[in-house]
Amino acid sequence: MTNKDLIRALLFISKLSLGLTFAYAGWSKLHKPQDLAQIIAGYQLVPILAIAPITIILPFVELWSALLVLVGPSHLRRAAALILSLLLIAFILGAAQGLIRGLDFECGCFGSQNHRRPGFTFFLQDSALLLASIIVLALDKPKKKIARPGDLS
Repeated sequence: MTNKDLIRALLFISKLSLGLTFAYAGWSKLHKPQDLAQIIAGYQLVPILAIAPITIILPFVELWSALLVLVGPSHLRRAAALILSLLLIAFILGAAQGLIRGLDFECGCFGSQNHRRPGFTFFLQDSALLLASIIVLALDKPKKKIARPGDLS
């Protein structure tokens, strides 16, 4: 197996794990928006007036980004990976501040379907997903266009 093959495999695994995880996360949050709103409020991080818009927008951002990471063209896949990176950083920092402040809250990773509290496995999982998104950003380069006679570029 060559280095190029290893890079392709690493990129494939990163796209697959990132895409499937966020597709499931976004989908699971669509079913009970009132529960998601309570989970977001539990972080005590955003103003009350921001909770409803976040509750509505977040699942769709996760779903569209997941779809683009899985099957989008390279430039959109990288943009989606950047969005997911920023979301993951926000999730990690949000959970960390909640734990530091001694709050009792659920992570909300997969909506209200799991009642998981942030802890070591949460930070490990989100850090691994952040690494996967960075891999997509770093390694998923657009394919080079072959110049043809008559092309202006």
